[in-house]
Amino acid sequence: MRTIHFFPVHLLLIPGLLLLASTSCKKSTGTLSPAIEKVYTTVDRTIVPVNAYTFPLLIGPNEVTKFSQYGFGFWGYGPGVPYQKRLDLMPAGYTGDNV
Repeated sequence: MRTIHFFPVHLLLIPGLLLLASTSCKKSTGTLSPAIEKVYTTVDRTIVPVNAYTFPLLIGPNEVTKFSQYGFGFWGYGPGVPYQKRLDLMPAGYTGDNV
């Protein structure tokens, strides 16, 4: 009777996957990119359309070539929006202790 010996493929597969996973992960330095001077939130400023028509126009969303003609697609910075503490979102007596 002839015995067949199988090579344990998992002995090569597992270390190969571990090597691949360790080389593809980069550690973050925790600093921002040099191109980013400051990170803004909506409290600081918002993005608003510039010179867009306020009345409905008869152009469809597929007529992209007409967008700039009617002032669509141009954006600027607007004032920030203050945040507010919302105490009406959870039922009365909610403490969050069971979270």
